[in-house]
Amino acid sequence: MRLQSCRLRAIDAGNLILEIKRNFRTTCRVPDYGCKGRESRPRQLHLQQSLQSIDLSDFEPQPQPSFSDVGERIFAECPEFRIRQVNLEAGETLSLASGEQPRILSIVAGALQDLRCERRLRPADNALVPFVADSQLRAACASTVLITENFHNS
Repeated sequence: MRLQSCRLRAIDAGNLILEIKRNFRTTCRVPDYGCKGRESRPRQLHLQQSLQSIDLSDFEPQPQPSFSDVGERIFAECPEFRIRQVNLEAGETLSLASGEQPRILSIVAGALQDLRCERRLRPADNALVPFVADSQLRAACASTVLITENFHNS
Protein backbone atom coordinates (compact mmCIF):
# COMPACT_ATOMS: atom_id res chain seq x y z
CA MET A 1 0.00 0.00 0.00
CA ARG A 2 1.39 3.42 -0.97
CA LEU A 3 0.45 6.24 1.41
CA GLN A 4 0.30 9.90 0.50
CA SER A 5 3.70 11.61 0.67
CA CYS A 6 4.63 12.96 4.05
CA ARG A 7 7.15 15.50 5.21
CA LEU A 8 9.45 14.33 7.96
CA ARG A 9 9.91 16.99 10.64
CA ALA A 10 11.79 17.34 13.88
CA ILE A 11 10.92 19.90 16.52
CA ASP A 12 13.35 20.83 19.27
CA ALA A 13 12.49 22.05 22.77
CA GLY A 14 11.59 25.72 23.19
CA ASN A 15 9.90 26.14 19.81
CA LEU A 16 6.37 27.42 19.31
CA ILE A 17 4.87 25.64 16.31
CA LEU A 18 1.84 26.73 14.30
CA GLU A 19 0.82 23.84 12.07
CA ILE A 20 -2.10 24.31 9.74
CA LYS A 21 -2.98 21.28 7.70
CA ARG A 22 -5.79 19.30 6.24
CA ASN A 23 -7.06 16.36 8.23
CA PHE A 24 -5.96 13.02 6.91
CA ARG A 25 -6.92 9.61 8.18
CA THR A 26 -3.31 8.50 8.29
CA THR A 27 -0.53 9.61 10.60
CA CYS A 28 2.85 7.90 10.43
CA ARG A 29 5.13 8.21 13.44
CA VAL A 30 8.86 7.60 13.49
CA PRO A 31 10.80 7.42 16.79
CA ASP A 32 9.91 10.60 18.65
CA TYR A 33 12.41 10.73 21.50
CA GLY A 34 10.18 9.34 24.21
CA CYS A 35 7.12 11.53 23.60
CA LYS A 36 4.12 10.11 25.38
CA GLY A 37 0.60 9.76 24.07
CA ARG A 38 -2.64 9.33 25.95
CA GLU A 39 -2.35 8.20 29.54
CA SER A 40 1.42 8.81 29.41
CA ARG A 41 2.00 5.69 27.33
CA PRO A 42 4.55 5.57 24.49
CA ARG A 43 2.92 6.41 21.16
CA GLN A 44 2.58 3.74 18.50
CA LEU A 45 5.27 4.00 15.82
CA HIS A 46 4.81 3.27 12.11
CA LEU A 47 8.33 2.69 10.84
CA GLN A 48 7.62 0.70 7.68
CA GLN A 49 4.70 2.91 6.60
CA SER A 50 6.78 6.03 7.31
CA LEU A 51 9.65 4.85 5.14
CA GLN A 52 7.21 4.15 2.31
CA SER A 53 5.50 7.53 2.53
CA ILE A 54 8.32 10.03 3.14
CA ASP A 55 9.19 12.08 0.06
CA LEU A 56 12.91 12.74 0.57
CA SER A 57 12.92 15.33 -2.23
CA ASP A 58 10.37 17.50 -0.38
CA PHE A 59 12.34 20.14 1.52
CA GLU A 60 11.12 22.86 3.84
CA PRO A 61 11.14 26.38 2.46
CA GLN A 62 13.88 28.65 3.72
CA PRO A 63 13.23 30.20 7.15
CA GLN A 64 11.67 33.67 7.10
CA PRO A 65 13.90 36.52 8.22
CA SER A 66 12.85 37.92 11.56
CA PHE A 67 10.49 40.87 11.58
CA SER A 68 10.40 42.94 14.75
CA ASP A 69 9.18 46.31 13.44
CA VAL A 70 5.78 47.54 14.58
CA GLY A 71 3.32 46.87 11.78
CA GLU A 72 2.45 43.88 9.68
CA ARG A 73 3.68 41.65 6.88
CA ILE A 74 2.48 38.62 4.96
CA PHE A 75 4.19 35.75 6.77
CA ALA A 76 2.99 32.90 4.52
CA GLU A 77 0.53 32.52 1.67
CA CYS A 78 -0.79 29.57 -0.29
CA PRO A 79 -3.97 28.87 -2.27
CA GLU A 80 -5.82 27.66 0.85
CA PHE A 81 -5.04 30.47 3.32
CA ARG A 82 -2.80 33.41 4.22
CA ILE A 83 -0.98 34.20 7.48
CA ARG A 84 -0.24 37.79 8.47
CA GLN A 85 2.20 38.68 11.24
CA VAL A 86 1.16 41.76 13.21
CA ASN A 87 3.51 43.38 15.74
CA LEU A 88 1.81 45.77 18.16
CA GLU A 89 3.16 48.28 20.67
CA ALA A 90 1.81 48.32 24.22
CA GLY A 91 -1.67 49.89 24.22
CA GLU A 92 -2.18 49.54 20.47
CA THR A 93 -5.51 48.03 19.33
CA LEU A 94 -6.02 45.36 16.70
CA SER A 95 -9.49 45.62 15.11
CA LEU A 96 -11.06 42.88 12.99
CA ALA A 97 -14.44 43.66 11.41
CA SER A 98 -17.31 41.19 11.23
CA GLY A 99 -18.79 40.18 7.90
CA GLU A 100 -15.41 39.85 6.20
CA GLN A 101 -14.17 36.34 6.99
CA PRO A 102 -13.40 34.00 9.88
CA ARG A 103 -9.88 34.21 11.27
CA ILE A 104 -7.63 32.31 13.63
CA LEU A 105 -5.47 34.41 15.95
CA SER A 106 -2.29 32.81 17.31
CA ILE A 107 -0.39 34.73 19.97
CA VAL A 108 3.38 34.43 19.53
CA ALA A 109 4.65 36.96 22.09
CA GLY A 110 3.25 39.44 24.58
CA ALA A 111 -0.40 39.52 25.65
CA LEU A 112 -3.62 40.76 24.09
CA GLN A 113 -6.75 41.74 25.97
CA ASP A 114 -10.03 40.91 24.20
CA LEU A 115 -12.09 44.04 24.81
CA ARG A 116 -15.43 42.27 24.18
CA CYS A 117 -15.15 39.61 26.85
CA GLU A 118 -12.18 40.71 29.00
CA ARG A 119 -10.28 37.53 28.10
CA ARG A 120 -6.50 37.78 28.07
CA LEU A 121 -4.62 35.91 25.33
CA ARG A 122 -1.04 34.85 26.01
CA PRO A 123 1.71 33.16 23.96
CA ALA A 124 0.58 29.83 22.48
CA ASP A 125 -3.11 30.81 22.87
CA ASN A 126 -5.28 30.57 19.76
CA ALA A 127 -8.67 32.15 19.22
CA LEU A 128 -11.25 31.76 16.48
CA VAL A 129 -12.84 35.01 15.36
CA PRO A 130 -16.07 33.97 13.62
CA PHE A 131 -17.40 35.60 10.45
CA VAL A 132 -20.21 37.26 12.42
CA ALA A 133 -18.13 38.81 15.23
CA ASP A 134 -16.20 42.04 15.54
CA SER A 135 -13.00 41.68 17.48
CA GLN A 136 -11.10 44.37 19.36
CA LEU A 137 -7.84 43.36 21.02
CA ARG A 138 -5.51 45.66 22.92
CA ALA A 139 -1.83 44.84 23.39
CA ALA A 140 -0.98 44.75 27.11
CA CYS A 141 2.70 45.00 26.12
CA ALA A 142 4.70 44.71 22.90
CA SER A 143 3.00 41.75 21.23
CA THR A 144 3.14 39.58 18.11
CA VAL A 145 0.09 37.82 16.67
CA LEU A 146 -0.31 35.62 13.60
CA ILE A 147 -3.64 35.98 11.81
CA THR A 148 -4.67 33.06 9.60
CA GLU A 149 -7.31 34.16 7.09
CA ASN A 150 -8.47 34.03 3.45
CA PHE A 151 -9.49 30.40 3.72
CA HIS A 152 -10.30 28.67 0.44
CA ASN A 153 -11.35 25.10 -0.09
CA SER A 154 -9.37 23.67 -2.97
